[in-house]
Amino acid sequence: MTTPPEDSRVQLTESALLELAEQETGLRNFGEEDFRTGLRILLESAQREANLSVIGKQTLQQDCLRWLTNRLKIEDDLTRYPEILTTPLRRPLFIVCLPRTGSTLLHRLLSQDEQARAPLFWELWRPAPPPRTETRLSDPRIAQLEEEHVRSIQRLFPDVLSMHAVEASAPEECFFLLQNSFVSYSTSFFYDIPSYQEWVRTLDLVPSYRYYKKQLQLLSWQCFGEPWILKNPEHLLSLEAILQVFPDAAIVQVHRDPKVAVASLCSLQHSVLNLWRESPLPPESIGERILHKWQFPVTRSMQVRAQANERQFYDLDYSDLVTDPIGSIRRLYGYFGYELTTGSVSRMQSWLTNNPQHKHGKHDYTLETYGVTPDQVDDAFADYVKAFGFQGQQGRKRS
Repeated sequence: MTTPPEDSRVQLTESALLELAEQETGLRNFGEEDFRTGLRILLESAQREANLSVIGKQTLQQDCLRWLTNRLKIEDDLTRYPEILTTPLRRPLFIVCLPRTGSTLLHRLLSQDEQARAPLFWELWRPAPPPRTETRLSDPRIAQLEEEHVRSIQRLFPDVLSMHAVEASAPEECFFLLQNSFVSYSTSFFYDIPSYQEWVRTLDLVPSYRYYKKQLQLLSWQCFGEPWILKNPEHLLSLEAILQVFPDAAIVQVHRDPKVAVASLCSLQHSVLNLWRESPLPPESIGERILHKWQFPVTRSMQVRAQANERQFYDLDYSDLVTDPIGSIRRLYGYFGYELTTGSVSRMQSWLTNNPQHKHGKHDYTLETYGVTPDQVDDAFADYVKAFGFQGQQGRKRS
């Protein structure tokens, strides 16, 4: 019997994926049905636009199956342990910013706070069953993630460490939890799916953040820490939803000259999209995509901030963060009234010693390589640059 072509075994239809997830888990309850719309639009967008290679189709199927099996396991836990949804989430700290603005440095430093709780990559990848404090650094899902994802990404994408260190047991961006609702702007970072990206822009994001909150409560239930330290550039798009679902949230926005941030992001985006495409995108096609994608969330975030309680926001300049990281955190904590213990400061200083800038190599990039000019970036983010500026602002808050 002839072996079928490899891609004929990939099943990228809603019905096939739901059936595979049910077979894998033995469960049937996916929770609220609204996720199906996002699943359908994602699959339709991928089929029309993503130009996926065989490995790209396999990866998308694996992603969709993981999100669906996560939903099944999360709902099973919430049904068996309803007390999970009484777990408090007091004054979570959200890091919001354009990508490539130093947010990973800030997130991983803040995760050294001995009282706080930052989500580790493996917890975000497969949040159910709930992690436990005593096995948080030895859970078998850590080895599973290393085997099925981290090592393969490092093999396929050897420059990844110079752009963004990937470790199963390190803090990571929390968009993975939003992907379980099939409503995540970040999904279009991994796949060339512009119509899905545009659809996410049109949504009321409160329902997906309510589901996100349930997942944080699940992660907190037997592994508590406070406050949560959460980082995701996608939160720029979602400030209104965050403030509704987490009314006591503290929000720190990190600022860097968009010309530098966009150039760095273009390099990373070009590499990631081409991992999964049948035919690679030319680098000069990337710049305008990035400007289109990120101008909208930045503009929306400014509109939300103009109507919000400004006391919930703190602005941190990238240059201050990299030249005086501990001082920057002291000022940030002082502004929000968080306690910064001597032990936490010591842990942060040790992390800095062990993780110098460019530890994994230097990431080089220019705007011109990706088809845009500095003037185009300045024009796209003119209102943002005018509002915040980028020179030596010592933890400045807007007046």
